[in-house]
Amino acid sequence: AMEATGTRKRRRSRSKKSDKSDKSKSKKRKSSGRRKSSDRSKKRRSDKRPQKKSRSKKNGGSVISQIHKKEWSPDTNVVFALFLVQQMLSAIYNYISDCDETFNYWEPTHYMLYGYGLQTWEYSPVYALRSYAYLLPHAIIGRLIALFTSNKVIVFYGIRMTLGLFSAGTMTFFYTGVKERWSGRIASLTFFFLLVSPGMFVSGTAFLPSTFAMYFITLSQANWFKSPPRYGHSIVMTAIASLLGWPFAALVSLPLVIDILRKNDAMLFIKWFMIALVCILTPIIIIDYVMYQKLVIAPLNIVTYNVFNSEAGADLYGVEDWKFYFINGFLNFNFIFGLALISILVANYSLSTISRTKSSASEAFIMETTLYHLGLYIWIIFMSCIPHKEERFLFVIYPSICLAASISFAAFFDGFFSIQQMFFGLFGGKVFLRKFSNRIAGTIAWSVAILIFFSSASRIISLQANYGAPLSLYGDLSHELSLNHTHDDFDINVCVGKEWHRFTSNFFLPGNKFKLRFLDQDIGSQLPKYFAEENGTSVIPTDMNNMNRVEPSRFFPIENCHYVIDVAYGDDNIRETYPLNKWKWMYGKQFLDRDHSYSTLFRAFYFPYISYEANQWTEYTYFKNIALAKKSS
Repeated sequence: AMEATGTRKRRRSRSKKSDKSDKSKSKKRKSSGRRKSSDRSKKRRSDKRPQKKSRSKKNGGSVISQIHKKEWSPDTNVVFALFLVQQMLSAIYNYISDCDETFNYWEPTHYMLYGYGLQTWEYSPVYALRSYAYLLPHAIIGRLIALFTSNKVIVFYGIRMTLGLFSAGTMTFFYTGVKERWSGRIASLTFFFLLVSPGMFVSGTAFLPSTFAMYFITLSQANWFKSPPRYGHSIVMTAIASLLGWPFAALVSLPLVIDILRKNDAMLFIKWFMIALVCILTPIIIIDYVMYQKLVIAPLNIVTYNVFNSEAGADLYGVEDWKFYFINGFLNFNFIFGLALISILVANYSLSTISRTKSSASEAFIMETTLYHLGLYIWIIFMSCIPHKEERFLFVIYPSICLAASISFAAFFDGFFSIQQMFFGLFGGKVFLRKFSNRIAGTIAWSVAILIFFSSASRIISLQANYGAPLSLYGDLSHELSLNHTHDDFDINVCVGKEWHRFTSNFFLPGNKFKLRFLDQDIGSQLPKYFAEENGTSVIPTDMNNMNRVEPSRFFPIENCHYVIDVAYGDDNIRETYPLNKWKWMYGKQFLDRDHSYSTLFRAFYFPYISYEANQWTEYTYFKNIALAKKSS
């Protein structure tokens, strides 16, 4: 009986425990069910909330960027390193192609550094077309380099390399802006076109306001491309480009102003414009006042002279017809330039095709793409309408040309793949046909890239082979003067005649006693003269005019020349001018006789062996006066 009673108690306790466990499990199931139902309700509520717009749509990113967000592109450090190599090669080998670079910029900078140099009429206080504020940063760089060397040639190349360093930095920043606004593919193509184009090789290290304006317009556009756009930075960069560099460069940024105003940010534009005007123009006026000893607003003077001067103006120099920039653009960018010219049409067609919906977002994409291209076309049209045309005038838009060509190139292949998808849709999209077509597309793309690369390399080699002799000659002359005339206590006269415009600057003449002189060899334009020894920047020089009239006071008798740089073209015999009994041949290098080389193709582009045979060549040389050399010794 006792055992039976104990058994019943144990059973009752087990049943109570099982009831409690069942109740706890049911509570857990109810609570987990409530949690799941609450999670489902939260999810439904979150699905009902309006989704945030992506940054690319909010900030007007292009349709291409939405399609190709995760495309591969080179690392920024690699991009900068390759740009730097390109610009260092340019600094070393690129010849000075424009006499304005020598006489309007290298020579005044030399004066600021060493106290003597050649002065053009633009720096006369009567006209004051040029600002010393633009020269000052270059002079500071030269002064820092001169602390470590007395060799002026090294100072010359040091300034050039510094320009190349800055150029590589601006192109790299432009690359990052393009990548952020468009895609990795567009950025990669832009990088490739910038790297291989002869235009960037020539312009990147040139000591010219148009190159300086190119630097800062490139920075302005890169800031504009950022997400969100850095409008304040863009306005300041444009102000530096136009006030300190070249006033006309502001035209390229006209689309930037339109973009700001259409977004109802007029006050932002006014604020930053006034800040830039005060912070940039005020130091320029102060520096020029110190140098000219009078109030000068150089940017205003140069605009007045070129646009509003009816008697004298830009028409006196380098007048060309409307085809000039199209020919020049092809030479400096080959097929890249053609792609750039049609970019606005191709890009807008591609965008309108991809964005079939007539939404405000798609219309904003098309509008912004048009604005990004507009500066390129404004500049080409404006410069083509001006009679005075120079190659350097296009420098400002060189990076824009590469970007526009990249967008065209990408849009063409987007169109190709769209057609391919339609075609294979008719055949059920067979895999082997699709792979075959992809290989064809890849082959075409690589073929075009290789063609552009070799065309660009051919042009760069042609320029150096045809016209690189003066830079080498003056380097050899500098060594000759340093070696044999360092201890002379009288002036050594280095004379140039018809080749005066290829003089590479006083940086290649070792000291103040080495004077550049001009021979009367049918030179039909005004030549520069040396700055006055005291207060040279503020003293009004004699025998100067703004009409490009020849000033006879510049010419020097050849019998008083210690050295003469000259070249014979066509049937001219240089030995008749410099007979062996009076003149000693010192150095010569092959130089293109352009007017007697009739093959445009083989003159403009280098083809191994063929270019040498097809063109007419002469020797760029210098001679030493034997009689004066004996007196010197």
